[in-house]
Amino acid sequence: APNSNTDRTLVLPDEAGTVLTSASDISASKLTGDVVPSGGASFLVVAQLAAQSVTGGVETKVVFDTAMFDVTSEFDLANDYFKPTTAGYYWLSFTVLQASGGATYVRHKFYKNGSAYSQPLNSDDSWTQSSTLMYLNGTTDYAEIYLQWSNTQNIYNDATEARGTHLMGYLVRAS
Repeated sequence: APNSNTDRTLVLPDEAGTVLTSASDISASKLTGDVVPSGGASFLVVAQLAAQSVTGGVETKVVFDTAMFDVTSEFDLANDYFKPTTAGYYWLSFTVLQASGGATYVRHKFYKNGSAYSQPLNSDDSWTQSSTLMYLNGTTDYAEIYLQWSNTQNIYNDATEARGTHLMGYLVRAS
């Protein structure tokens, strides 16, 4: 800001939306430090306790067993999907690691309502990660993660912290 005592006027376009100021009620995501509007859904779930085996060449749903946090209790651990009650646009991001490595490829997809939402992404690493912006209607829509490795592998789990396989998301904008 200029070093002056002169008042300044900020002109904003006539658009619907939200303006964040220093007085806005915001909080930071525990994992990424991203700014997340408070009051909306935000969660971090991990594969922490039990190893999950993925058969080579078979598309398999990723199982999460521990919620590190789930502000609005909308991640269903029994069914391993996120089903929010507020219609809007959600940022979703995941990382999946192989326990032992050795797969020559990994393909992963976001699913919406039981069907592929994103095109398969390929990697030749022992881990994969991706993110997407997804509209969920707040009543029937849900999101989940599937992956496929070239050969049978276990998903890496960590019994002490969320540095391994995890999925996180938050409401970007309600609609």
